[in-house]
Amino acid sequence: MIRAERRLVPRVRKRLANALEQFLLYLSTRDASGLERLLAEDVISLSDGGGEVRAARQPVRGRDKVLRLILGLAAKSTAKPRFGVRMLNNLATIVVEDLPSIPKAATRYTIHFEVDDEGRIRGLHAVLAPTKLSAIR
Repeated sequence: MIRAERRLVPRVRKRLANALEQFLLYLSTRDASGLERLLAEDVISLSDGGGEVRAARQPVRGRDKVLRLILGLAAKSTAKPRFGVRMLNNLATIVVEDLPSIPKAATRYTIHFEVDDEGRIRGLHAVLAPTKLSAIR
């Protein structure tokens, strides 16, 4: 489903970079219609808490459900997290940090995307497990 391609062609890198930029803009302004336009109809969201922190246990499928997930999680956030974009495993990735320490909740996580030919997000993969993020400084 979501796969790390070692050598992304420049046009794919550009689509990914644009999707990341738009996602962060729409998320920061809570622009539901912008996020909805950015998500492909058949988008799939995968979360990996590694059994260490809370995460969706099953894939979330479809634009409406993924949009509800994103907006619901954003609404629950009580702090202003710090967002950054880094290259991880040769993919542009959002790194979210400085989340409040709540038992079994991630204090930092990454999200990388898969985009379709139109630049819409068709896959989100969130890694929330602290041990899987230990190499990120």
